[in-house]
Amino acid sequence: MHDEKAIRVIPHRGMRQIGGICTEVATDEARVLFDFGSPLEDEGDQNPLSIEGVTKGDIDCDAVFLTHYHGDHVGEVPSIKAGIPVYMQKTARRILQAQQEHMQCHGQEVWADGVQELDYGVPIIIKDLKITPIESDHSAIDSAMFIVEGHGKRILITGDYRMHGFRTERMEKTFREMGHIDLMITEGTNLSKDYKGIYKNEKDIEEKFKEIKQKYKYVFLFTSSSNIDRIAAFSRQVPNGQYVITDDYQKKILEIADEDREKEYKSHKVLYYSDYLKDKMENRGFGMVVRSGDKFSQIVHKYFDQYPEDTILIYSMWSGYRLLPGVKKILDIATRIETIHVSGHITKEDLEHVIDVVRPEKLMIHHTSMNDVEDEGFLIPANTEILPIKDGEVFELETMFSFKDKDDINHKTAEEDNLKQIAEICKEAFESDNPNDILKKRLRNKWEEEKEHIDTHEFCGKCETDTITEKRICRCMNYYDENSKLCSEESCKLKLKWKNVGEITVSDYEKPTKNVMEKVGGMDLILDDHYAVEVKPYYSKETLSRMFSEILTYTVDCDGKYEPGIAMFKYNHDTGRKSHQWETFKSLEEKEYLKEIMKHVKVFTIDYEVNGDIAEYKIELYN
Repeated sequence: MHDEKAIRVIPHRGMRQIGGICTEVATDEARVLFDFGSPLEDEGDQNPLSIEGVTKGDIDCDAVFLTHYHGDHVGEVPSIKAGIPVYMQKTARRILQAQQEHMQCHGQEVWADGVQELDYGVPIIIKDLKITPIESDHSAIDSAMFIVEGHGKRILITGDYRMHGFRTERMEKTFREMGHIDLMITEGTNLSKDYKGIYKNEKDIEEKFKEIKQKYKYVFLFTSSSNIDRIAAFSRQVPNGQYVITDDYQKKILEIADEDREKEYKSHKVLYYSDYLKDKMENRGFGMVVRSGDKFSQIVHKYFDQYPEDTILIYSMWSGYRLLPGVKKILDIATRIETIHVSGHITKEDLEHVIDVVRPEKLMIHHTSMNDVEDEGFLIPANTEILPIKDGEVFELETMFSFKDKDDINHKTAEEDNLKQIAEICKEAFESDNPNDILKKRLRNKWEEEKEHIDTHEFCGKCETDTITEKRICRCMNYYDENSKLCSEESCKLKLKWKNVGEITVSDYEKPTKNVMEKVGGMDLILDDHYAVEVKPYYSKETLSRMFSEILTYTVDCDGKYEPGIAMFKYNHDTGRKSHQWETFKSLEEKEYLKEIMKHVKVFTIDYEVNGDIAEYKIELYN
């Protein structure tokens, strides 16, 4: 039942350090990497990434995907061998390029111009892997999470993210509609921190900006140039008649960010500092975004020196940056400082909540300095397994095809082995607390998309009927009334009108599963509004194992509304012989494995007699 192929996951760096992240996902055909960052100073492994086929040797990598533009996720991309495509969300890529061009005079290499752009929700197919970028929320705007799909498995790679930004509701919706996740690879930056700050989210920050700007005429915001949400929120709280001031580089970054953003998140009336504005901003007041550097130090010094009662500096960065020489220089100048900041990373409590919503089969936590996550009282669902993986170790995510699509599912010689496996699956599932979950994993291994099936019937060719006065069934499962013409459609080989003369009636046909899934369609017949059955024409050679596995696959999402079954024609009227399914069934019905299956899947028989163009049929419950 298991596919020989597996998906391999290798964290090359970052399992027990913050920054310097790089994670590989590979199959026998495809090899892709996610992030290629530089380590933070004095944090964990400082050696450059050295990966065969990626930074050295012959090329053996199909693509590298970047979650966002922070250096600890992209800093070592220049060491990737030429010819390996690098992908990034389009706005994030443009911001990164602007950053590199700004620092080019200091030796920064400009490589972002060669990165290929991604759009949220638009998948990239890399051989047997599908990689779909999903909108995230982080202190680097337009960050992306990735869903990696292959061989029936789904991996979520979160990158850095938070649930306390401006898009909390959107993030919550994303996780609730994520669908089944076999492996979740998440950051855990704040797991070792017990955050007790005054400000809980970005909306609190913006409210405080408003309060301070109403109190002080001259307000400096000391923050990272890439923290666009923070800067845009600050700009929105500078009142009309005053100025929002940045340098020309910061203004360019904001313009790139604002191009495709919703109006509510855009920055507001930003100007760049110039001699023309000196007197105007001094007379009217301003909110000014500053960074380290002599130019900003001089301006901050002037206002604290000349207007000490009307001036304040807001420090809005990680506290660890205070010790950096350039940061310390400005902080030493400012005589009035207020720290207003929240982390760009998810809190421990929010991470527990997200994992409880997603409920992945397996969990990998990286981008954390906590050594033993599983031993620190971290709350996760009972059925989620934390993987104690170290940098460089290989974890194999076992894969399997949908059981009904196994290579040997229609081979007569494999029939008994397949039925034995189905019996084992049924026994395991129906003796468990969550049978549907086990049936999904072991029979289908395909998971719901976001959209629901529409419960409509498509008629084939000449099988249309205007009214249904009596229910009859043909090969294409359409109903016929007494006056309908014979079906002449090529695919409809029965060429008969079907008339039910039994007590069990066909109440619906081609009933779709609730949610759309790959290669998972509809239940052939609904009998007496209670049984959903798989039925094949009397000449079909399809195996019982495929019929059993298919109906179990389809009914697993019916919330108990339909009991699964199969319906077999006993005889083929064209040959007068037993049908393949009935012949197989009769030869095996005393086997214990078939009896086990029949505890959970009903078996129906179909007998019929042909009178002219009418086949009078009767469906009966066998077990």
